[in-house]
Amino acid sequence: EMRRIDIIKILDMVKQRGVEVMTRNMLGDIRQMFNFALLRDYILIDPTFGLKRDTWGKKTERDRFLDEDEIGMLVSKLPQSGLSTSSVSSIWLLLATGCRVGEISATRWEYVDLDKGKLFLPAGSTKNRVAHTVFLSDFAKQQLLVLRAEEPDSPFILPGRHSRPDAPWISVCPKSLSKQLRDRQLGPEAKPMSNRSQQTSALVLPGGRWTAHDLRRSCATLMGQHGVAPHIIERCLNHVDPNKMQRIYQRQSTHAEQKSAWELVGRALQSLQARR
Repeated sequence: EMRRIDIIKILDMVKQRGVEVMTRNMLGDIRQMFNFALLRDYILIDPTFGLKRDTWGKKTERDRFLDEDEIGMLVSKLPQSGLSTSSVSSIWLLLATGCRVGEISATRWEYVDLDKGKLFLPAGSTKNRVAHTVFLSDFAKQQLLVLRAEEPDSPFILPGRHSRPDAPWISVCPKSLSKQLRDRQLGPEAKPMSNRSQQTSALVLPGGRWTAHDLRRSCATLMGQHGVAPHIIERCLNHVDPNKMQRIYQRQSTHAEQKSAWELVGRALQSLQARR
């Protein structure tokens, strides 16, 4: 019974709320649903046919990263922000490894080897479904030791809250850290959200609003600024090589170069902390 105009009205209504990204994503979800139905003969016509995401907003590439001055500011801002010890260590760990927040939040301690300095991300927990090994710098190891001390019995690096005392351990929601960072960057005039942090300016930085994912970009930028080759940075970020022929035929290991890259970032972060 759905017609194209019905879909358009829904998308227009969401866009009027000023959330173009959500509108684009919603169209993608709706299109996927109708494509599923079309392939299985639940419907004869796809009402989203011909609808383009760009009609409801152009996709913009986010380019925010924290430079070394801003990272240095975090050294003094984080302890006064009201964030938990585990949240603060999570921020430094994300900066030190370049991992996605969802990857870290889902990681179990069984995949961490502090003696060998490795953190393994199984294929099921990475965005591209490719297993990834992170070589831990001394700085990254220190953050993991802090997290271990916070919840020594948890199987997860970042455990979530228990719904009841006898409930099994769960990992923290990946959106939890993002919400905490957003609450502390609303600005001095903003009204705090109910039951959330009252420190609405605690993590405001000169470069503007920043997110947990921007820490990944900041790590990559630090690597580049300290002379790490672009293709090694891509390996550290676990990006799939877009060149199919290179991906198929160039199978050499770059573990030594990746390990060196993470160590450079770790030393840079240690140095920035020491300055404050």
